[in-house]
Amino acid sequence: MSVLSAWIVSRSGSLIYQQNIEKNFFALGENDYLVFAGMLQSINAILKQIGSTPLSSLKRIDSEALSIHVDETQTGTKFLLITTRRRSVGDKLGRFYRLYVDFVLKNVFYISDMPIRNSVFDKKVREL
Repeated sequence: MSVLSAWIVSRSGSLIYQQNIEKNFFALGENDYLVFAGMLQSINAILKQIGSTPLSSLKRIDSEALSIHVDETQTGTKFLLITTRRRSVGDKLGRFYRLYVDFVLKNVFYISDMPIRNSVFDKKVREL
């Protein structure tokens, strides 16, 4: 299983980070990425309303070729990894979150929920 793309969606549903890790992964236009992030936010909100518990949320979407793995923090920030197979991503979502904490949240110049522009973070995410 390889990670094709990594995304971070803010608690308000805005796409604040997107990086295609695989060079051959299909690239969309910037507006398409924003629309897709908004759709995921809407699906997640619906799941929370109809779920059996208040913490019900989207965890994974599978297709024949791709899987989208989602992890939501208690603050509502969502971390997404798009991978090639339906297997579990193991600790990769956790490592992605820890990279976010270490290189974005600990950056005194970063403003919460704003797009992430950090070359060191980009490099570390590519190493997932």
